[in-house]
Amino acid sequence: MQQQATISVRLSSGKGALHHGRLTRLVFVLAFVMILLSAASLAYVGTVASREADTLATQHQRQLLNDVVTGRMQLMSRDLYSIVHWDDAVTGLVKTFDQEFVSDQLIYWLDLNLQAQKTFIVTARGRVLADIVGSHAQFSRRTLPDQDPLMQIAREAIEKFMALRVQVDDGFGLKTISLSQVNQLAATTLMNVDGQVALVTAMVVTPDDQESLPAKLDPVVVIAAKTLDSALLSELNQTLSFENFTFERPGEKDPTRTTQLVTGPDRGPIGQFAWRSAQPGTAVWTVVMPVILAVCGLMTIITAFAAYRIGGLSSKLEESEERNRFLALHDNLTGLSNRLHFHQVLDHHVSSLPQNEFAVLACDLDRFKAVNDTYGHAAGDAVIRTVANRIAASVGTAGMVGRVGGDEFVILLNGFADIPRIQILCRQIIASVCEPIMLENGVITTVGVSLGVALAPASGSTNTHLMASADAALYAAKEQGRGRAVFAHELVQPKQDVTESENGNSAHQAA
Repeated sequence: MQQQATISVRLSSGKGALHHGRLTRLVFVLAFVMILLSAASLAYVGTVASREADTLATQHQRQLLNDVVTGRMQLMSRDLYSIVHWDDAVTGLVKTFDQEFVSDQLIYWLDLNLQAQKTFIVTARGRVLADIVGSHAQFSRRTLPDQDPLMQIAREAIEKFMALRVQVDDGFGLKTISLSQVNQLAATTLMNVDGQVALVTAMVVTPDDQESLPAKLDPVVVIAAKTLDSALLSELNQTLSFENFTFERPGEKDPTRTTQLVTGPDRGPIGQFAWRSAQPGTAVWTVVMPVILAVCGLMTIITAFAAYRIGGLSSKLEESEERNRFLALHDNLTGLSNRLHFHQVLDHHVSSLPQNEFAVLACDLDRFKAVNDTYGHAAGDAVIRTVANRIAASVGTAGMVGRVGGDEFVILLNGFADIPRIQILCRQIIASVCEPIMLENGVITTVGVSLGVALAPASGSTNTHLMASADAALYAAKEQGRGRAVFAHELVQPKQDVTESENGNSAHQAA
């Protein structure tokens, strides 16, 4: 009996060991299956997250590229508007084509305002009155074919002009529009111009608000082209900050680069922007793969960790997008508002007139060129940054300061609009800017500042009028000895047939 019990015990132990081995193997199998499922799930999540992060990054970059190019063409249109919306241009280009006017005046203003490499003056019938390359004009009087891209954009500009044309006396004029509405009058596109892709804007020559043009005269279109060369690409990329940003022939494929196809007026491809796109999905994999290999059995922890990291990457993408939006509206050197942002804010304040009065101050540095010539551009940049900080500190919360050119600043003062307080602020700005500036090499230098003040609505109730008034006052301040502030309403008013753009350009010329 004792032997039988021993055998039974041994048999029971064998069965238990067999069941235990099967259970162990089952646990290992289930664990292995769970590991595989966890690894597959996490790999799937990682793949989706990586692809989605890369897709979102590319979409954001493409949208930003479109916004920056569109904004650059809008700035070109605004600059061209100040030239074509001019009685002298109507006289010299539409009523009677004057080659001397083109050579002596038009080319000067085109070079000053647009810096376009090529400009064409075209009639509604396609006749090219002038080809302007840089500062040289050719008067060939050739005729454009109907399918020529230049003719297509000229027709688009004429159509926009006809939509805004109004009857004035026995002729016609143009509806009053603000600078923010210039795109309603301008035709813009990217197109091939003499074998080179360029940003192009076209606009019909029109009289100012006080003049009319006989209806029998055909429209004349000015087409300005800015070649998409390395200098312009570099300028655009100051806002974009894309890696290896180029413009190349259409259809070139490189899986490591993102492309944005560009089509001309005929909808045919003329080239593509290309750059090495941000790849946040790579960062996802650097996080997910070690987690899969190390702790794939802890699915909850791994999932939570991956979600945390993916959330962090999304936050970085949002921060990057916010930073790019900031750069699109602010000056890289000083951090102040750029020209586009300043005019947007100014348009907003103009729309609130006459209930909310404000002032526009045009500022231009004195003796700045001497600093650049003597100590170099790095020193000039340091001076610009210092002056920007001083002006911003003087203005404080009373308004917004912007930088619109090399040594040109503008102030929108909405905290107060009474002349005594503005005079005090102007004296503070002049005194602050005139304080010595120590450069990095220990050299001490000084600059001054002249200011032109335009009160709204006393000195103008439109964006263009206010800027022209402020520039005219700035010009007067420089004429009177610099280092002072002049109010636009104290000046002798110019004749009615002098356009606002002439006043603004004269102040920039004096600066």
